[in-house]
Amino acid sequence: MKIFYALLIAALFTTAACKKKDEAAKEPAKEPAAKPAEPPKAEPPPTPEPPKAEPAKTEPTPTEPPKAPEVTVADAGAKANALTDDKLVAAAKDAKDDCAKLGTALKGLTEEMKTAMAAEKEIEKDAAKKKEYEEKFEKPAQAKLKDVMKKLDKCKANADVKAFNEAMK
Repeated sequence: MKIFYALLIAALFTTAACKKKDEAAKEPAKEPAAKPAEPPKAEPPPTPEPPKAEPAKTEPTPTEPPKAPEVTVADAGAKANALTDDKLVAAAKDAKDDCAKLGTALKGLTEEMKTAMAAEKEIEKDAAKKKEYEEKFEKPAQAKLKDVMKKLDKCKANADVKAFNEAMK
């Protein structure tokens, strides 16, 4: 029964709202009485505002320069292994003796090599980390890269191979 009353009330409100819209639409729009025309008043030109002086930016000067995130031996080694095993060795195998194909493959790896070399340089700053990195990652990588290095040396005249070699330094 409550639902019936609720529906009835909703129908009444809807009907009342529709009637008000119909009545408003039937009445002609009343226009305000026209005022006698007054001559326009000349306004003085606006005075330009003086330029606002921006407050001097005061940034707190840090007492220490922001530190770069510390590179761990494991992270640097993982990046180096991924680059060595998955990409460089595969690129050299796919290229066979085609220097242009090798150069094209290495062109896409140049930025990644720069990142890996930057991580390795950070590792070399700490003697203990350097020794650990050499034992765990560098020596095994050198064994895997013997054939790749021969191909890089053979194709050093190729511009993309040359750019990759520069990134390794």
